[in-house]
Amino acid sequence: MTTSILPCNSLTIILTGEPQLHPHPFKAKDLHKLVACEGIASLFHLRTFAHTEIQPNSISNIPSLIEDLLQQFKHVFDEPTQLPPKRSYDHEIHLLPNTNPINARPYSYPHFQKKEIKRLVKEMLDSGIIRPSHSPYSYLFSW
Repeated sequence: MTTSILPCNSLTIILTGEPQLHPHPFKAKDLHKLVACEGIASLFHLRTFAHTEIQPNSISNIPSLIEDLLQQFKHVFDEPTQLPPKRSYDHEIHLLPNTNPINARPYSYPHFQKKEIKRLVKEMLDSGIIRPSHSPYSYLFSW
């Protein structure tokens, strides 16, 4: 019988296998039959992996060839700090004459997404990537 102990925040979750059940592989053909007759309520595939620490901002895992490219084109990957330069053309959306702004309710977001959107908008406003607009066609941020 297999037992797995999983730490989860302040809790410890213990998963214990059933001794009379033995997992066995099945063929894709058998799975297709079960799906076709809606005979599957749920399907789980568990796999074990060795625990490794992942450091997403670490450059020690980047191959030297890629690191050289990143250094060579550093200006491409820098965080923007201002609006892009003026172009020879402006983007336009042509509307019919006397068209009113669209009056649609904005999407509702879960609290954690709304909080992240606020943070990103503030960060972009502070860095100058975006600027406030008073156009009747712009999206109004009202949190």
